[in-house]
Amino acid sequence: PYYDDDGNIIVLQTRYIGEMRDAPRFQFIGGRTDCVFNLPILQNLCDNDDLYISEGVTDCLSLLSDGKNAIAIPSASNIPERVLDTLTKFKLHMYPDNDEPGMNAFMALRHKLMERGCYLRGESLPDGFKDFSEYYIHKQKNGEEGTKQD
Repeated sequence: PYYDDDGNIIVLQTRYIGEMRDAPRFQFIGGRTDCVFNLPILQNLCDNDDLYISEGVTDCLSLLSDGKNAIAIPSASNIPERVLDTLTKFKLHMYPDNDEPGMNAFMALRHKLMERGCYLRGESLPDGFKDFSEYYIHKQKNGEEGTKQD
């Protein structure tokens, strides 16, 4: 479920797990696709608290499981302007996916935030990991702690 600022459910996201290759992987019940996952966490944060932004719910859940404050955006080009304005009071971090689309999304979001006078810090994943979720699973299996920062 995706919640608004007041904690009301505004949309449900599902993931297609069937065998049709051309089916969209994610579906949004309720029609909205510009929602931010875990938005109510912002109400519990203070100015200058660390906040991690992920491009996807799975990475967000991994960040939360790793003890980090996190939200997930639908995409760098589809984040609501009012949410961007709300984020400027936090210390923002992002682990971009280790591929060209992931880096492009990070740079687009960083640019949007810089226009608002806010810096988005890029965090680096160790080599060989596609995204934070994959790295988090590895850490759990191997009892590792910590991540490398740029």
